[in-house]
Amino acid sequence: MDRNIMFYAVFDYDDDPISIYFPDLPGCFSCGSSTEEAMTMAKEALDLYLEDMKEDEIPRANPYEEIKAKGLNQRIFPIKTSRKR
Repeated sequence: MDRNIMFYAVFDYDDDPISIYFPDLPGCFSCGSSTEEAMTMAKEALDLYLEDMKEDEIPRANPYEEIKAKGLNQRIFPIKTSRKR
């Protein structure tokens, strides 16, 4: 069965705009001026990051419990890509 690929993104609200990074995907980052826009931008960044990867090149996402926010102004969100696994 196909299912969307999901990774956790860290949104950092200390910055304006909101900074976004994916701890499991080095170099995959974005930003947005609101949480809604940041969610859209995070999905776009994830889609672009994975776009040319073969399935066996895509790393496994760490479980939520292993993703650490580094500050009080950070929140962790699951981001699903359009790509199917």
